[in-house]
Amino acid sequence: MTSSLVTATTARTVGGAPGEAATSVTWRSPDRGWRAARRSLRRHRQLHLLVLVPIAYFVIFKYIPMTNAIIAFKDFNVVDGVWGSPWADAPDRSSSRCRTTRRR
Repeated sequence: MTSSLVTATTARTVGGAPGEAATSVTWRSPDRGWRAARRSLRRHRQLHLLVLVPIAYFVIFKYIPMTNAIIAFKDFNVVDGVWGSPWADAPDRSSSRCRTTRRR
């Protein structure tokens, strides 16, 4: 039985330790790589469609909403939208709202 990496395209003799019989190993030629990949995609298309559903779920409901989470760091303007609004500046530490000590 041959694995997917070992095929009968090119034979090469690999010697072992002295006194052992040499074994013949066959290597896949590089030009068959794309053809084998296309055949594998066609052969396992139901598996790929089955995996595509959870991937689409995570992209739609988990990653796309993260792009709009930057609204917390923007000086949001409805006309400009999230991507057109400028970044919010740090609060001015000298204003009365941001004082850390109480006035007497």
